[in-house]
Amino acid sequence: MVTVTGQPFDAGHIADQILQDGSAFFRLLRPLVVKVLEALSDKLPADLIALLTDASDGLDDAEIATWQIKLTKIANDAIDIPKVPEWAEEMIISPIVGYLLAFAKSGKALTLSAA
Repeated sequence: MVTVTGQPFDAGHIADQILQDGSAFFRLLRPLVVKVLEALSDKLPADLIALLTDASDGLDDAEIATWQIKLTKIANDAIDIPKVPEWAEEMIISPIVGYLLAFAKSGKALTLSAA
């Protein structure tokens, strides 16, 4: 397990939280969600960590649009799927990032680990 801004970061625990109320389709993709979160773990800006872990106000649509672009690029740069072009990787990663941001929009606080 890595630490992010001094806090333990457990991608599996985070995936379980954001997929808890999600569709069966996203639950089937849990390993990919974990992979994206692990790729983002050491690259997440401190201000986003603060928003996600204390999202009592939630994110507004403008913040979500901004973070969607930034986080998709960060994850896409960190993840390489052999024989898949970058544009296709982005199409795979973007909905997963969107799901994380939709969780933040709900106003629920995200815990970074079960510990």
